[in-house]
Amino acid sequence: KPAMTDENSSPWYIHALSALVAFFMFAILSVMTVDVIGRYVFNESLYGGFEMIAYLLGLLIFSGFPIVSYRQEHIVVGLLDSVFKGKFDWYRNLIILIASAVALAFISQRVWGVAMILDKDDQVGQVLDIQIAPYVYGMACLSYLAALLMLIVIWNVVKAGPSATAASTTTSVSLDV
Repeated sequence: KPAMTDENSSPWYIHALSALVAFFMFAILSVMTVDVIGRYVFNESLYGGFEMIAYLLGLLIFSGFPIVSYRQEHIVVGLLDSVFKGKFDWYRNLIILIASAVALAFISQRVWGVAMILDKDDQVGQVLDIQIAPYVYGMACLSYLAALLMLIVIWNVVKAGPSATAASTTTSVSLDV
């Protein structure tokens, strides 16, 4: 069930994605450490370090997309929270979830399109001379996964019905104005 505060009760695929996020974060940390040590101790940067970090950062962000979507941990600005109460809050939450799923699907489709162009043109990185398309295809797949998980969240919210409050189905940082 999505939006659980206990991370141990998350499904296996969320744990696997969390491990992937940790791996990318560690890889970025390692590349940066080697680059900084090389620059300040040996007066020479890691060859292609900036490009490696750029690829890893993209993969890190897109691998976090599905986790944030599934757990509904998006940043929320609560401008209209006082207007929507009870069932209206549930309907508002449902509309926002549907809009989020549509937006994620749109982003996924656009990223896939960019990957296809990069693949067709055989684009390579400026320094490392490796193909960019596989990384962008990976980002698109992770984005599609986020959209799919958002659909699962929507299904679970609909199954719970309007009697469930939005506060019990979301975990968010709220900025009340």
